[in-house]
Amino acid sequence: MHPRFKLRDYRFLDLSIRWIQSSGRPTEQTPAVVISDGAPKGTTDRVVALKVSLAPPAECSGYQIALSITGLLSVEPGGEEIDEENLRSLAVLNGAMILYGIVRAEVASMTSNFPGGRLLLPTVYMQEILKNQAEQAKIRATPNPIQG
Repeated sequence: MHPRFKLRDYRFLDLSIRWIQSSGRPTEQTPAVVISDGAPKGTTDRVVALKVSLAPPAECSGYQIALSITGLLSVEPGGEEIDEENLRSLAVLNGAMILYGIVRAEVASMTSNFPGGRLLLPTVYMQEILKNQAEQAKIRATPNPIQG
């Protein structure tokens, strides 16, 4: 049996939603999502943070969103042994999916009376986001031979 993750608590650290009225028509947008994590000392809990941003293209109407949310997950080990890195990966993935669901509900609720109408953020593939973040981190960590 795999480990189970339960959201114990969450907090919005930043939440800004604006409707931008412009001469152009609204366009469908995909939010930028950044995921980070940590582990409080002396506990099996995990902290997962999610930053979501969205902005309409120039000259288009649309929503401008900047928000960050942090969640505390409790980890209940399953019946099988799992190494720390796999446990971390599973916690981050599950935590990000849980938090993004909360973000989608909050944004939909808050924008329901905006001039642009209710915004339902699209679903995103968290595994792909984590993969892209890992690749970008590897690129940043690779020394540039030109700079020495």
